[in-house]
Amino acid sequence: VLSKESPLDALPCYPASLPFSKSLDPENVSKLRHEISENTEDVRVRSVIAEECWMMGEDTQPPSVIPMLNTLDEHNFYTAQQGGSTGLYKKVFGPGPVTKPLAEQLKDDSPIVAGLCEWAVTHRRTGSHRWLVVAELLKKRQSALLDQGQGKKAKKDEYIFQDILFKYLNEGAPTWTTKKPGANTPEEKISDSST
Repeated sequence: VLSKESPLDALPCYPASLPFSKSLDPENVSKLRHEISENTEDVRVRSVIAEECWMMGEDTQPPSVIPMLNTLDEHNFYTAQQGGSTGLYKKVFGPGPVTKPLAEQLKDDSPIVAGLCEWAVTHRRTGSHRWLVVAELLKKRQSALLDQGQGKKAKKDEYIFQDILFKYLNEGAPTWTTKKPGANTPEEKISDSST
């Protein structure tokens, strides 16, 4: 067994030990087995990360972020039947009105905003729509905070999440690095500074 709950557990043997056609060149078979082993290890590592609920280094995401990540991963963005962006907003930030002062609410929202940013740019998830979803959620949250009278001192055109976003960019965002040998896509060229 490679990993508890790993998709590789469904296979009867290790993928690299599966037989190849005898018509293939032995050198090509060796290269293919090596590539399969590398990809199997990638799947195993991703499975462990998923089991640990996005554990990053020694620090884990705050408990309020884990259900939010599950909600985002399970949401069907291709149908409007789940309440659209308003329904998703309520699942991420809660259905009730904002009652805390702005500074306190921003402190409470900080791990959620950082989690949204991580979800939007991580190479561990698929979908080019993710950054658009996060932008819409943050826009709705800012509007809710300012409309509830929590931002009387803030201007309507001020970005109240700017400090949180800059902190994420400086401390946790992936960075662009030089091309790795064999990397063909931008996702393969990005090094994740949070792992």
